[in-house]
Amino acid sequence: MRNADIQGQFIWHDLITTDAAEARNFYSRVVGWTPKASTVDSYTLLMAGRKQAAGIMSLPDDDSSATQPHWLVYIGTPDVDHTVSSAISLGGRVLKEASNIMDVGRYAVLSDPQGAAFAVFAPHPNYEGSLSPSEGEGGFPWHELATTNVPAALKFYSQLFGWTRGPAHDMGETGIYQIFANHEIDVGGIYKSAAFSPCSWLSYVRVSDAAHAASAVKDAGGRILNGPLEASGGSTLLQILDPRGCAFALIETASSKRLLDAKATNAKLKKRKRKKKRVPMRSENYPTPPLLSNLPSAQQSHMRSPPTQSVTKSKVFVVHGRDEAARETVARYLERLGINPIILHEQASRGLTVIEKLERQADVPFAVVLLTPDDEGHLIGSNDALQPRARQNVILELGYFVGRLGRSSVCALYKGHVELPSDWGGVAWVPFDTHGGWKAELARELRGAGFAVDLNAIISER
Repeated sequence: MRNADIQGQFIWHDLITTDAAEARNFYSRVVGWTPKASTVDSYTLLMAGRKQAAGIMSLPDDDSSATQPHWLVYIGTPDVDHTVSSAISLGGRVLKEASNIMDVGRYAVLSDPQGAAFAVFAPHPNYEGSLSPSEGEGGFPWHELATTNVPAALKFYSQLFGWTRGPAHDMGETGIYQIFANHEIDVGGIYKSAAFSPCSWLSYVRVSDAAHAASAVKDAGGRILNGPLEASGGSTLLQILDPRGCAFALIETASSKRLLDAKATNAKLKKRKRKKKRVPMRSENYPTPPLLSNLPSAQQSHMRSPPTQSVTKSKVFVVHGRDEAARETVARYLERLGINPIILHEQASRGLTVIEKLERQADVPFAVVLLTPDDEGHLIGSNDALQPRARQNVILELGYFVGRLGRSSVCALYKGHVELPSDWGGVAWVPFDTHGGWKAELARELRGAGFAVDLNAIISER
């Protein structure tokens, strides 16, 4: 492939994370990628069959840049330096200056004017590896940009890469879902991000069985944010966080479903043949999904959630420290959502120890843990200044509820610059900010856990 042909294509994807071993295990189980060692230290290739699909880059243990684990998309360009210069002139910023990777190519990391990070990449003429596939299982068929300004974002990327405007779908109160195309092929969508959510790119990975992938996500320590969502055209979508909090999405297309149905049908017929007995086939057991006419029809503007399960959840345990004002703010907010906050010191002791009392009151489906700067400390022998920390009982109860309920059923609200526990990937960490942005984030977590929470009502309240 000539470099001129890659202009505007999503040609590579890197996972930057603090635990490469955990990531290799997680994505192998969920997506089916096979890890493969590379010639570059601290870098692992993820293979989709014989094709290189993505890579895992390890953050150093002593990293002090405050870089959080994330997925990074690479967009192709024949001239990295020219693209960097153009991005700056269009209002973008340089996050990492252009540099070379020996016999691989040249790249730079940028952000668009609204703050979404992405990389640009031009392969070396002698590069013999493959690029991220868009087709087949483990490929990346679709990309979405959440931004604060849809028209401005489309203009920026169109001028930078030559993308063109595709169909626009009205999503009601959430605004327009704008399709964009590269070389006359629809490759992604742009939509307005939720309040206080960062602008970012989200990549969709193709899987053969969304139900199996959803089960694997939970078993491997990830969290399902949305889905499974049934889309017109027969596709199924899932939006997910991996154990370190990196967002990505999965798509099972209608063609994959037809293949699974065909395999199931063949297995059934073989079983019948062995029994030499005719059994009527019930058509509802072998649904034939409609053809996926084109990918855009499978996106958010046409998503239909499956029937909501009957929700009887009404209690949430609130873990807190000495900040009574913060505790009361969270408790009263939960009450406005129709949820009963369980606060340990408000419950009758009846001669029980604190641990016994906790165990008796912990029969809840969800816990909110409020980390406030109530204590100070640092490592023994360290000359560093004392760091604000949450009380020890808060950390103890955080671990208790993670073990009891699972990481996806715990939301940790942290105030100010309080020191956070390390190695707690998969728990929702939400800043307890003064402007109330935490309310919408907590409501989303509760809704994802099965509580009947009206997000539109929450947004209108704020």
